Amino acid sequence: MRGLLTILMAAGLFFGVLGAAHAGLEVTRSTTARIKVGATFNDNAILDVPAGGVIELLKKPQNSTHHIAGPYKGTLADYTPPCSWWKAVVGSCKEPAGMREGATRGMRARE
Repeated sequence: MRGLLTILMAAGLFFGVLGAAHAGLEVTRSTTARIKVGATFNDNAILDVPAGGVIELLKKPQNSTHHIAGPYKGTLADYTPPCSWWKAVVGSCKEPAGMREGATRGMRARE
């Protein structure tokens, strides 16, 4: 009986670890009532962060931290953080899809 109990406990630990690995995102900070601290999501879950809301996610097993500012609805992989004014000034932000090579960027010279 003791051996069977040990096997069941080991199996529970094994499958518990697999289940925790599957829920790859954990909310570590939240300013919105919709998403509570401690909530877990799968990597491909659709996150719905309202305008003005911010959540911080811990991605496991990499233990990397990610911030999502609302309004945003989508997956973590699809999230593009907003460009800060400094990054825009130094040109390190990605350009919008509509701005292709050859397009006019900035002010035009007067003719």
